[in-house]
Amino acid sequence: MNFFAKGALIILTIFVVLFIIGILMGEMCHEIGNCKECWMIYDEIAHYNSLVDLISCACLEAKKNDFKDSQINYEIERIYENLMNNKATSEQICNGEVPLIKYETK
Repeated sequence: MNFFAKGALIILTIFVVLFIIGILMGEMCHEIGNCKECWMIYDEIAHYNSLVDLISCACLEAKKNDFKDSQINYEIERIYENLMNNKATSEQICNGEVPLIKYETK
């Protein structure tokens, strides 16, 4: 292998390693309406709690609009179902008729 090919291979390897580190250590975000929450990929408790906060924020927006925004309602219901493994309407979720509890963190 010539000098140029070795250099290109080293640069490519460094790029791939940095890309993988970025994916593993990166931040994920999710939005519902005007609400946005982010968490670190490797922290499952922060992920869970961020989604609870996102639902709580979106509920304020949904209540303000009397649950007339079908997209916000759908997102609240979808995230709640994925988070709690349970189906509920946005009204039930936002009115506290179903559990939505955050983990305690130190």
